[in-house]
Amino acid sequence: MLFVNRCTWVHILLEVERVLGMPQEELLTPEELAVFDGKASPEGVIF
Repeated sequence: MLFVNRCTWVHILLEVERVLGMPQEELLTPEELAVFDGKASPEGVIF
């Protein structure tokens, strides 16, 4: 439910990056970004 409700640690990092104007690639791996682009399952990457 945390992923669905956008309450995971990665969601927090994405928001911090947005507020600070940082590129997403600076704090997240390509695998983590693929999850949030809907190209990969969060199983094993986020949880």
